[in-house]
Amino acid sequence: MNIKKIMLLGFLIFIPTTVTILAIFAGNYIWQKKELKEAMNQFSKIIESGNIDDLSLTISCVSPSRDTPYPYRVDHVIKFGGQIVIGGNDLKDHIDLLDQISSTNIVPVWKKSYLDARIYYVFETGENGKIFDVAMWSGNNNVFVSGIEVKPNDIYYDVIMPFLPEGMVTRLEIYLGVTKE
Repeated sequence: MNIKKIMLLGFLIFIPTTVTILAIFAGNYIWQKKELKEAMNQFSKIIESGNIDDLSLTISCVSPSRDTPYPYRVDHVIKFGGQIVIGGNDLKDHIDLLDQISSTNIVPVWKKSYLDARIYYVFETGENGKIFDVAMWSGNNNVFVSGIEVKPNDIYYDVIMPFLPEGMVTRLEIYLGVTKE
């Protein structure tokens, strides 16, 4: 009889603990989805208005094949990488890419990793400041959008390609295994 009581007690402790842990993870996931949706909605409104004169894109990058003694954070990429700033007039020529990124379904990941950035870029306006930023990549080759680890999508890479120097484009294509058609 003692074994049945112990098993019942263990079961009664296990179920509420499991439910609590799952509720915490689900709540965090829902919060992340909401944060990402708000950032993308703000970006979409700017793109849809067609008035992107005030919008700027700042890209910082280091070679993806660079060996580092530790995983790079965003501040490392900014410090050690080259920086490219693109104004709204130049962004207008690539409005189709901006529209694609604003309509991308962003999916946070359940299994978290660590940031090991090689590319960091940020969209901002003079009026609103930072709209959202992207840091590529994680230990699992995911992407961080506004600090939230999300599943990779080619648009995060494609949106900056027209603005990168040819040598960096080549290194990125080699790193990503992209073949030219």
